[in-house]
Formats: sequence, C-alpha cells, structure tokens
Amino acid sequence: MRESQQFKHVLSNGIVVLGETMPWLRTAAFSLQLRAGSAYQPVGQNGLAALTCEMSERGCGEYGNREFLEATELLGAHTSNHVATYHIGYSGSCLSENFGPLLALYAQLSRRAHLQVNEFEPALLVCQQELHSQEDDLPQQTLRLLRQQYFGPTLGQWPDGDLAELPGITYDAVSDYYQRHYRPAEMILSLAGNFDWSATIERIEALWGDWHGGETSRLATPPAEVSYQHLEESSQQTHIALAAPSVPFGQDDYFLIRCAVGALGDGMSSRLFQEVREKRGLCYSVFAGIHSLQDSACITSYAGTTAARAQETLDTMVVEFARLQEGITEEELQRIKTQVRTGLMAQQESCRSRAGAMASDWFYLGRVRTREEINAELNRLTVPRVNQYLADHPIRITSLVTVGPAPLELPDGVCQL
Repeated sequence: MRESQQFKHVLSNGIVVLGETMPWLRTAAFSLQLRAGSAYQPVGQNGLAALTCEMSERGCGEYGNREFLEATELLGAHTSNHVATYHIGYSGSCLSENFGPLLALYAQLSRRAHLQVNEFEPALLVCQQELHSQEDDLPQQTLRLLRQQYFGPTLGQWPDGDLAELPGITYDAVSDYYQRHYRPAEMILSLAGNFDWSATIERIEALWGDWHGGETSRLATPPAEVSYQHLEESSQQTHIALAAPSVPFGQDDYFLIRCAVGALGDGMSSRLFQEVREKRGLCYSVFAGIHSLQDSACITSYAGTTAARAQETLDTMVVEFARLQEGITEEELQRIKTQVRTGLMAQQESCRSRAGAMASDWFYLGRVRTREEINAELNRLTVPRVNQYLADHPIRITSLVTVGPAPLELPDGVCQL
C-alpha cells in the first residue's frame, strides 16, 4: 500500500485547492466550501443562506432540476449540502473513475445555478418543513437558544433559518445572495481519495480558473453577554443548556481545554454522565463539548430531566464544572487521547471525512495538519500541563437557557460578572 501524499494549489482567482491521495481506496471525495454561511445574512432574514443552498441544487448550467439529480445518481455519487456559520458547503464521493465528472457538476452549481423563479416556492416549503420538523425537538431548541444568546445576532444565527423570518425572504434576495457570496474569493476545495493530483488540477483549472470576483469577508465578533433565559413550555420535562467561554480551535491552549472538557462530558465514562445520570439518576441525557468559531468559542453542556429534578440537575452540573478546576486524572487523559486517535484512524478509511477535515483545518489554521502532527500534539499533552491550565483559567458559566414549565434558581457564580 502506497503512502498518502498531501498537495496544495491556489488558482489565480484565489480558490484554494487541497488534496490528499489515498491510493489504497477505490473512491474519491470532495468538500467545496463557499463563504456564504448564516453569519452573512442581513438582519431579519435568517434562512436566506439555507434557501439559497436549497435552490442552488435545483438546476445549473446545462442541467434542469431533475437532470442534475439524475446526473449525480448516474455517477453513483453520494452527495450532501449543509449551511454553517461561515460557509455553505457541498460534499460528495464516488468511484475514482467518476470523480472528474462529479467535480464538473459542482463547478456548474457554484458558478451557474439557474435559481428559477418557479422553484422558489417549492424550495421555501422544503426549508419551512425542515424547521417544522425541529419544533418538537426541545433539546435542539434549547441548544439553539443558547447559541443565539452566547454568540449574538450575527454569529449565533441558526443555520437552518427561523420560521418567523423565512416568509419575508424574497426571490430577489436569494438571487442577490447567490451573486454576492458564491464567488471564488475564499472558496476552499478539498479533495481526498484515489485520484491523480496533476490531472485533477488541470481539470479544476479548466472548470473554475476563469471565474473572477468577490472580496474578503469581514464579520464583527461582539463579546458574549452574561445572561439567563427561560422559555416556558408546558411539559413534564426541563431542558438545561449552559455555556462558558473557552479557547477557539487553533489557539495554543485549545487541546488542553479540549482534554478537560472531554473528561467532563464526552462519553459514558465522563464525569457528568457518571455523576448526574448514573449515580444520582437525575437525567436521561447529559453531555458537554466545545463549540468553536474562528475568534470565539464556548464550552456547552446540556441535560434533559424531569421538571421535579431540574434544579438538582443544574446544581450538580455546576458543581462538576467547578470541580474540574481541581484537575483531571491520567486515566481520563488517556481515554481522550484514545478517542482522538480512533478518529484519526477512521479518517484513513473514509476519503469524505478526510476531505472535510482538511477544509476545516485550512479555514481555521491556514494549513492542513498531518496525522503525525496531531499525534505529536497529543503526545505533548500531560496531566500536569492540563491541570496547570485549569488552575490558571477557572471556568465561568456565563450563559444559561432552560426550557420547561418553570425557571430555575441560579447557583452561586452562574451568569454573574
């Protein structure tokens, strides 16, 4: 089995093309990221990015709506799209011999989407149905409110949109959004799998090389506000979500806090799961993780419980957050390292996962990390280093959202300056 190789090529119009050949596979994958995410929507039009993404796949170039779908299926491609804070992304994988034609399809989508007026209403209904499907998902709704509260009205917009704002979005707004944000400036195209790099770059130059326009995007990052929000819901359950400032991905101390938060709430061996769910039986679900944007990040934690046990659940979660300052154990650190290494091994089996990881690295770091580099970073992590960081940087819970029949009392130190 030949070793993988990494490549990078920048087109004259600014498009960054990243590649990693994985010759032991029979497939290839791409991840195409356009700087058109939810953060760039005008105020009051949350859902514009999602609607633009939906309409973009309803015909482009020489293909109508049905013809585009048939073309991807004839190639045996598995494709998807998503809207995130900064990007609208498209990804796909197929057999290596069909990779060039698949890239050609998405070149037309990114450059020449039809955006036909008669497709606007059906696309709008699809976006509304997606949001309606989330209305009964109270855990997701709770985390959505927390995101909006912590990151503010720009970065905190829900990528799928807002049911109250979607009806006010016009066809002209979608057309304008596509023209302004589907541009080569800051576009990332990441490739992974079994493909010939030189031949693929020639094809990419032919597909995207003469495309011009666009400017560097800029977004303000307002500081997070200290606040508690309760949404009354007639239910026997209460949903709790809290956030605390953290280190964004890419900064020097990120892996230190990542290990600590992993010990706190990542998996069934974590402290929150064991203390809140297993020992006390307070809730049916509890976890913690880090949500990172480019210049800001937060530790987020969620628990779902009965209304009668909600206050005790919150109090216990806060105690576990505070106890983290005392440090983690060697066993906890090794568990987190093993989880990360397992993820790296899984990427070796999935070109699609690898393509997405490379695009993310480039956006956040301006480079693509090798597996060896990540392994070296993990090897440098020690219990004394993690614990010294925790001692020097106490975790302070600044945002809290509850959804249920009644608000909760704030434990000492929560949502206070």
